[in-house]
Amino acid sequence: MTDKRFWVTCLIMCSLLFYSCYDDNFDGPAGYSNYYFDNQTGMELFLEYKLGEGADGEIRLTSIIFPDSMVNFHNDKQTGSNSLPSLSFEWIRIFERVNDTTDHLLYELDPMVDSVWVSEHLDDFSPGEWNWYFSYP
Repeated sequence: MTDKRFWVTCLIMCSLLFYSCYDDNFDGPAGYSNYYFDNQTGMELFLEYKLGEGADGEIRLTSIIFPDSMVNFHNDKQTGSNSLPSLSFEWIRIFERVNDTTDHLLYELDPMVDSVWVSEHLDDFSPGEWNWYFSYP
């Protein structure tokens, strides 16, 4: 392949990659938020959470979160700013898995409060990408 054909092919591939990654729902810079749950107990836990109004209030469940482990349980994006926990979630409930048929509600964040989360800005961009951490207990 000649140098000219190589560069034309590269240009076409880059253009296709750009357009395949473009999200029509976002008209500007998007902020990304990654939500982590840190299970600092000796129990098997799981989360039930209701997404904020922007996500139609869908209710989701996590799989089991093992003792003394941290998991990324949700990612969110928003045009022009970063999602805060209070925008991403209406509420979160923490359950202990007792056995195959019994779960015990341990804690509920309702309404969602941003101040109980620890945040970490991952880049120098605005709005950029943020990690949000909630530790229990």
